[in-house]
Amino acid sequence: MMTSGYVWIATDWLPAVLDSSESVDPDIMDLLQGVVALRHYTPDSDVKRSFTSRWKNLKLKETLSFNTYALYAYDSLWLVARALDVFFNEGGNISFSKDPKLHDTNASTLHFTALRTFDEGQKLLQIHLAMNFTGLTGQIQFDSKKNLIHPAYDVLNIGGTGVIWPDETTTRPRGWVFPNNGKPLRIAVPYRATFKEFVTKDWSPPGVRGYSIDVFEAVVNLLPYAVPRTYILYGDGLRNPSYNNLVLDVAQNIEGIDSLISSTEPIGVQDGSYAYDYLIEELNVAESRLRILESKEEYVNALRQGPSGGGVAAIVDELPYVELFLSNTKCVFKIVGQVFTKVDGDLVLGQYRKYSPEGEEQEIEETEPARPRRVTRAPSFKNLIDFVDKKEDKINEILKRKSNDNKQQVLIGTKFDDFVQLPIDLQWTIASQARAYAKALNATLFFSSATYNINVNKIFKFITAKLFNLPWALERNLIIGEPIIDF
Repeated sequence: MMTSGYVWIATDWLPAVLDSSESVDPDIMDLLQGVVALRHYTPDSDVKRSFTSRWKNLKLKETLSFNTYALYAYDSLWLVARALDVFFNEGGNISFSKDPKLHDTNASTLHFTALRTFDEGQKLLQIHLAMNFTGLTGQIQFDSKKNLIHPAYDVLNIGGTGVIWPDETTTRPRGWVFPNNGKPLRIAVPYRATFKEFVTKDWSPPGVRGYSIDVFEAVVNLLPYAVPRTYILYGDGLRNPSYNNLVLDVAQNIEGIDSLISSTEPIGVQDGSYAYDYLIEELNVAESRLRILESKEEYVNALRQGPSGGGVAAIVDELPYVELFLSNTKCVFKIVGQVFTKVDGDLVLGQYRKYSPEGEEQEIEETEPARPRRVTRAPSFKNLIDFVDKKEDKINEILKRKSNDNKQQVLIGTKFDDFVQLPIDLQWTIASQARAYAKALNATLFFSSATYNINVNKIFKFITAKLFNLPWALERNLIIGEPIIDF
């Protein structure tokens, strides 16, 4: 998480460690590049410079360096010394008394009654609070709330001249990233029978209305980024639904392998299937969650009983077995989520082609990357990204061709310069569709622009590296509004 897009803000412990170290490992400093940290501010002064000079000339010292805590410790000692001097000059006396509020308890070995209180402690405290002198850390004076006046911090950027962020970039992080799964936020809404002014079904988009919906929508619209969302009605509208049941249903909702793994529900596995070891070793599922099933009847019983009845939440098995099981159970059960694959052996890299409506091979010319520029002309939706306006039948046709050869697909979206002119929510929708197509094709996805040389050089290097088996790392970029790279 030290790559671009992230922000690390450290408290004053980090500068304290760095300042008090004679030298810091360069590898550690490389890791800290871009971190923003706070340090107690201590202004330069003749007193501070004189102390630093005397410290360097000391022979018996453990280190040449010190941090701001050392300076405050030094000033604290002088604060106590000055206060005691005033205390004694004003006739103060050192005496202690028992505290009647302290009592020993039978069950404790702590003897609280042995503790004593300083009789004139309140007087000494007031003298401390009235102190006003200049120390190594600046002016030592307290306000009415017993805090130092003029508190301040240095804001430090580790390794930066100006402001640098992690991954040694000067681009300010957005504070949010493009979601990896591309799924809209699903919001469960009670389909109420009473007090419908708060929330109820509506026949026009977004499908619900009411005071609660208005407030939620107003808050979401204030966010600086798009939040794709869908409302899902819960209940029949004849009787107010139970919130307890709603929470239970949400908790047990399995939509695919990711939600199944993230839950704590038991999982069914066919006896002897490699899925058993795969779930444990590759997906880090606890072995205690797995239930071995030996027959079709055990499949049926485990699913019908469910987790609460001693069964399972879902079964993970090879696709042919699952399809055969479903064909014999008259569609009482169903497959949820997308099929995922366990790959054995090497991946065969074949020809790389740019996908275009005409199916033609197009050459890719290596050029120096240029800085993206905003264009002023109105974007043409028709000419945006090649894959956006592809129909489902064409995608299916590609999938059929893909299954008949060993070619690895590369999906390239052009006209990124027009794409970034679109509203942010439309960009999100198009990018989600593009990523879905790329995933279905098992393709690497690039958003590019030949006009402004966006990602063209990376595409050329990627294809060259794959064709000639050359080492070259490709970094994903899923940030909305930027040229996406996904694989």
